[in-house]
Amino acid sequence: MANRTLIVEVDDELSQILVNTQDLDLDPGDTVTFQINSSIQNVTISGFASNFWTNTSSYTGKTSVVKTVRSDATTGTSNIITFSVTSFPNKNKKFEIRPPADYIPDSFTISNITNANPKGSFSSSTINVTGITRKVWIYVDSGSGQEFLRTVQATGASFSITGDMPLDYGQTKNITVYVKDGYPTGNTTYQTSFSVSTKIYPDVDEELIFPITSGTIKLHNDVGQFFGTDGQPARLTNYLRGQLKVPTIAGNEGVPTVPPIALTDFYGSRTGFYFIYPPANKFKTANVLDGAKDLAVLWNFDDEIVLGYGELAEDVEYRYEWTYQAEGLGGGINIYGYDADPTQWSQTNTWLRIDAHGPANVESGYIGTVTVYARNFVDPSLEISRVVNWSMLFYGP
Repeated sequence: MANRTLIVEVDDELSQILVNTQDLDLDPGDTVTFQINSSIQNVTISGFASNFWTNTSSYTGKTSVVKTVRSDATTGTSNIITFSVTSFPNKNKKFEIRPPADYIPDSFTISNITNANPKGSFSSSTINVTGITRKVWIYVDSGSGQEFLRTVQATGASFSITGDMPLDYGQTKNITVYVKDGYPTGNTTYQTSFSVSTKIYPDVDEELIFPITSGTIKLHNDVGQFFGTDGQPARLTNYLRGQLKVPTIAGNEGVPTVPPIALTDFYGSRTGFYFIYPPANKFKTANVLDGAKDLAVLWNFDDEIVLGYGELAEDVEYRYEWTYQAEGLGGGINIYGYDADPTQWSQTNTWLRIDAHGPANVESGYIGTVTVYARNFVDPSLEISRVVNWSMLFYGP
């Protein structure tokens, strides 16, 4: 049982009654204090129903009155109370008995994310929190302890979880989601887990297959010419998998990573022009309840996006295309790169950045795509691209 306070104010200049409350849903046995702020005129409060209140008498005055909800009032019972002042329009407020407290949501699961590219961000499948009758708090543990994510009102909500992808190939991150009945501490009423796993090898866009599948292989003329020599005499140990010449990709499992190594290990091997670490999806959020916020997403060939392999990735030029749509009344975005025009091919065009501003107390955001292009400067026919998703969302009101 709880005591709720409802403030009733009389505005004599505008000839109106103001009734302020954050919660009109009541439990059996609750008390309600009707606090009247009126220096001149009396306020009459009437309409108290016998199946809702223990005392049904009307009240007229300038101070306060306390009413108690019946202990046997049933869920869904409602009562409209009337506030009146002489010569003013009446004001009505509806009170209702809410269902018993239930902090346990209907069962939900979150789909595992598999075969994804490393780095960047992930966004989970949609989570539908239903079946509760009270506000709950959502926490997420990605391996470094529980962190508060958001609240869900008694009406329920649908949302997704965003986070950082694993940093390399062949890695898995396990994430647990908790529903709790309190904040900052509370009991866990439901929990579920999902995983985010990266693919074993990167995708190779422009793949080149070693032309010799049997017979004699020459180190310099065959292996060196195919994988590159940097103008130096070829040495067999320079072509261990995962070093500067031979990539770690599907099809190269037969090339060892450490000595001994033999020329026959290169049967069926391959190289290519591709993204070792491709451009990644970027999802950012910010709470604007405590003030305006700025967010940014960046794609950078200098320290994030990595191209392969060997000599094929030494002379490269880049360009970008993008789309976006605004959600709500945001504060605008700014899209720019190292070059004045990021849509044009250039070897210095190595990054693209998007900035967004979220005004205080306004739900807004921007959602879009970026297409990242790269091509070999010497052989422009070796061109690759990736389309990635991005969003910057401001929430809180």
